Amino acid sequence: VRAWHSAQRVNQLSRPANAQSKSLATVVNRSVLIPGRKFGCDSIVMQGSGADDRKMLDQGFAGIVNYIDYATRRSFPYPVRKVGDPKEAARKFAEMCEFIRNDYYNDSESDRWPSEKCTIIFDGGPEFAKSWRDSVEEELGDDVDVTFQPAQANNPNTNPVVENSNKQIRNVLRRSAQANRTTNQNDGKKKPWQSYWVGPQQIYFKQMIQAVNSRPDVSLRRTSPLVVWDAYREN
Repeated sequence: VRAWHSAQRVNQLSRPANAQSKSLATVVNRSVLIPGRKFGCDSIVMQGSGADDRKMLDQGFAGIVNYIDYATRRSFPYPVRKVGDPKEAARKFAEMCEFIRNDYYNDSESDRWPSEKCTIIFDGGPEFAKSWRDSVEEELGDDVDVTFQPAQANNPNTNPVVENSNKQIRNVLRRSAQANRTTNQNDGKKKPWQSYWVGPQQIYFKQMIQAVNSRPDVSLRRTSPLVVWDAYREN
């Protein structure tokens, strides 16, 4: 009888509802699914197996600052000479904005932006200090409503899109260095083979960017970020 009573519609409507789950996913609406609407930011320190990270320097670069567009999953990684420098991170963000404006409007100096709003998720790294945030707001311009959203420290689950992009970048660079291992080890430099991740004229790094953004993405129904990006731009 108790089971029958609990199953009745009147009982289901009248009894108190359970509290909302704290892990309930946020429903994404169409207004957010626009290139340039939401970015994730993070840095990658190129570390070697030993304690001396200077051995991982390549062409003077020590790490990577990575910006990811949430709508298309497209990654915009840039090599940096000093990880943690807000000025260098701001310059790379400006480079990304110039590229996007040139790609969208054929004018890298344009003030236009694909979205009227922009949310930027960042961690607690020193490269994303207030001076960097001020530079980002200035670069996007007064017509874009910018919101900065700090990610929870030491919890990669709060920014899985960024963490997945970082993982892909590391994997591709490692495979590229391993593929060129024989050639690089005969160049007379006393460097580990893993340290060849930029290359002359950034050839290895540019190949990595193309590979990461051309891979099928499960969250995009096995479509690559570049294909989705081009589809948005053409529409």
